[in-house]
Amino acid sequence: MVLKLRVIGLVAAVALSTGALSGIGSVITAAPASAASCTVTHLGWWSVKNSTCSSARHFNVIKGTSYKYAVWVGKGGTSSQTACWSNATTYGFDVKI
Repeated sequence: MVLKLRVIGLVAAVALSTGALSGIGSVITAAPASAASCTVTHLGWWSVKNSTCSSARHFNVIKGTSYKYAVWVGKGGTSSQTACWSNATTYGFDVKI
């Protein structure tokens, strides 16, 4: 069974207008007792680094439409968006432990 968690970093619209585009510095998600902890770092508007999870991917939420997903990456990889959307409202990541 794959445990899938979704975490969304929320950033106020004011941050966009002032250029403050940094996200959560590091996130550790809770895992079941049978699995090791899962860690991602460097979460921002364009990418997330997968430190210890089986797989991770970055996403952006586009205002009024849907999600834009980057590719899944394994441990040690960085999931990065292929484009920049001016109407992105939030960002986050998915992980598979």
